[in-house]
Amino acid sequence: AVMGIITHGASWSAMFRNRPEPAYLPQFFDYFSTSVKAVQGKYEELYTGFSPPAIIVYRLFGALIDEKFYNPTTTQYSLLLREQVPMMVYMMIVVACMVAGYYMMNRNIRANNAKNYNSVFAFMLLFSFPVMYTIELGNILALSFILTMFFVCYRDSEEKWVRLVSDMCLAVAGALNIAPLVFVFILTEKREVRRILRVFGVSAALFVLPAFVTGFHGMLDYVKEFFLIDRYGVFMGNASAVNFLKMFGVTSLPVLWIVFILTQAVCVAAFLLLPERWEKALSLTYLIMNMPSYKNAAASIFILIPLAMIIGRERIKPRDMYFGALMLFICAPLPELLYYQSNQISNIGFILGLGGMHGANQITFGLFVQLIFAGLLILTFKALFKRPKLKKYDT
Repeated sequence: AVMGIITHGASWSAMFRNRPEPAYLPQFFDYFSTSVKAVQGKYEELYTGFSPPAIIVYRLFGALIDEKFYNPTTTQYSLLLREQVPMMVYMMIVVACMVAGYYMMNRNIRANNAKNYNSVFAFMLLFSFPVMYTIELGNILALSFILTMFFVCYRDSEEKWVRLVSDMCLAVAGALNIAPLVFVFILTEKREVRRILRVFGVSAALFVLPAFVTGFHGMLDYVKEFFLIDRYGVFMGNASAVNFLKMFGVTSLPVLWIVFILTQAVCVAAFLLLPERWEKALSLTYLIMNMPSYKNAAASIFILIPLAMIIGRERIKPRDMYFGALMLFICAPLPELLYYQSNQISNIGFILGLGGMHGANQITFGLFVQLIFAGLLILTFKALFKRPKLKKYDT
């Protein structure tokens, strides 16, 4: 906040948009740009980044935008931000998501007996970089996160109807964005196969039905793009192991596929072998952030789920401190110390083969995520080769 005041907002523009000039990529770009394209029926331009149900949601928002903005130039985007109806609707959704997110994170932290500081921690997490970045981007991933968080918080409720609602929330989140569906495997802890099948069934139905409007070829394109590992070259906003290798010049497709499969397999093993709930949630979160098709740091918002589980624990182990510190580094808005004009290319950007300097969070994001993987790998091997304790019998 202090950096933003001193630089008249330039630090925040640089943090989120890599440039201090708002005209480079306007605020809430995904919300307005996608809504305009969806309401015009330009679905083919949206297939690579948005699922059919997500496109339908954006189309509903697009109906609130005046037709004069249907082909906005960069200059017109600043005027589009002044459109009161779509802007107020978006702000109402953001406020509702923030309140719901605060309540659920507060509930998760309170479960660790952090009675004195749970509200403070929950408030701080709400203003972390992943949350602010996703809101500023206007991406529907924020809604998917809130729905996933509801499932994680209330999946074990004593009320049957609450458990049903939590399942439906995860199904909707999975339909909007495939990745959150991995959290359904938390239900394997109690072998609730029927609930798992129900979530998959409802999510599949919600995913397929909008394709009658947006087109089935677009749905298939979205699924194909989601699982691509060679969609980008080096992309600093992506935290996958594949992208990490690309930074060091590894471009062989078979090698990248092997690394991708092995890293995902390790985290599946971590989910199955590690005993703590936060460890299982962190393993599932890594599965999401390790997808090479994710093109920005918005996916890091899911790190708040395991982080809320680990904060405030009464007994802190060294591994808790290790993983907690890495998750906090991902969430902390790192200050921007370098500002430059958009027509200049920084030396760092040139060395990395990028078109310009990226924000500090996006540069360090991948490193912290892979350090989390290294920790999960070590814990998994320890759990795999741990000798069972021999029972002592009285003689």
